[in-house]
Amino acid sequence: MISFIDFIGLALPTGVAVVIGTSIQDTVISFCNDIVSPLCSYTIRTGELNTLGVQLGDNPGVILSYGAFLQSLITFIFTLLIVYVLIILCQNALRVDLIRKLK
Repeated sequence: MISFIDFIGLALPTGVAVVIGTSIQDTVISFCNDIVSPLCSYTIRTGELNTLGVQLGDNPGVILSYGAFLQSLITFIFTLLIVYVLIILCQNALRVDLIRKLK
């Protein structure tokens, strides 16, 4: 049976990882919304990337908002890159260092 102290020892790193992950996510979202999106809007000469869309049919309420999707896709790609750099590359560097120490 796991004791309470062991449980806290297992739960604490998970809590720290959630807090750090949330902080990274907020930073990436801010980077995409405040830097990347205005640069894309400037490049394609639109007001904002989120407002891009096409009206479908004669009904003005039916709009295919592909700009919001593009913004979400850009945020996803930057989040993926940050996670890859922080986790995969750091893990590989630590693995190489550990292998060198074991030899």
